[in-house]
Order: sequence, then C-alpha cells, then structure tokens
Amino acid sequence: MPSPEYFQSAWCRSEWKWKSFLAREKRIADHDGGNCSLVFPIKLHDGLWFPREAQETQQLDLSAYAATTRAFWQSQRADELDQIIRKRLAPALAKVVAEAPDYEDDWPIETDTPLPAPAQVEMIRL
Repeated sequence: MPSPEYFQSAWCRSEWKWKSFLAREKRIADHDGGNCSLVFPIKLHDGLWFPREAQETQQLDLSAYAATTRAFWQSQRADELDQIIRKRLAPALAKVVAEAPDYEDDWPIETDTPLPAPAQVEMIRL
C-alpha cells in the first residue's frame, strides 16, 4: 500500500488500481469472465489524506507495526507482526500470485498525474 509520497508520483498513480491494474483486471474479466485481483494492498501509513479510492480499497492494515526504532524488533509487537506475515500475508499473497494471469505484451497502460502534496497535514506519529 502506498506511503504518503506514493500519490505524489505520476508513475505510482498510473500503476495504482484505478488506472493500469484496473484496466487489466477489467480485460481479464471481459475475456475470461473471471474475477481476478492484480493488486494486494498493504497499508503501512495512517492514510488519512489518501485519495478516496485508496481509502476505500480493502487492504491488510499493518500501520500499527510500521516501527521506526530498533526496540520494536525486540518487542512483543514484532512477534505479532511476524505471526500476521506468516499466517495471513504470506498465504494470501501466494494465492494472488498463483492465480495471476500470464503477462501479455499488450496489457493496457493508463497514465495519471501526481497529486500535490497535502497542505497543512499533520502526520500521525507511530
């Protein structure tokens, strides 16, 4: 899942779900009639100023574990994160990868413009 700077990048916004990947998912559904997810969003930030589409996207929320100190890795919270990664993240991600369609040279590529940095946004300290 994106960081605060993610939506300020034209390339990142172009890859985000409602652009290129959404177009690819739609193409798969139109061709195969199947429902395929090409994006596995993980939230690592509070996301309060993310665009509405990003805030509404179902995601694995790991923002409570986005530690910035060495002490975190010696704590019970690090053990909790390890359990989430092993029991939820890894199996779910493996399933998405296993079900992903083969690459096609003519996958649609949509472009977008970056969002400006939010003004006067106070970031939540972790």
